[in-house]
Amino acid sequence: MTKEDFLSKFTDILQTEETITLDSVLEDLDDWDSLTTMATVSWMLENDIQITVKEIAGYKTVAEIAARFGIK
Repeated sequence: MTKEDFLSKFTDILQTEETITLDSVLEDLDDWDSLTTMATVSWMLENDIQITVKEIAGYKTVAEIAARFGIK
């Protein structure tokens, strides 16, 4: 998955018009909430990335999620 593919999919999950970058702070995103957290966890599990809700709740930036997909 490319960085652009990741950001496109993550933007779709958030269902937002905001411009999302790897530097985006999760808590600053208007649409980052418990439902999108669960959708993100589900997406990661579908891609064989083992993660828990508790673990992702500790993430601060989009880059931390992207890193789990091997994106830097």
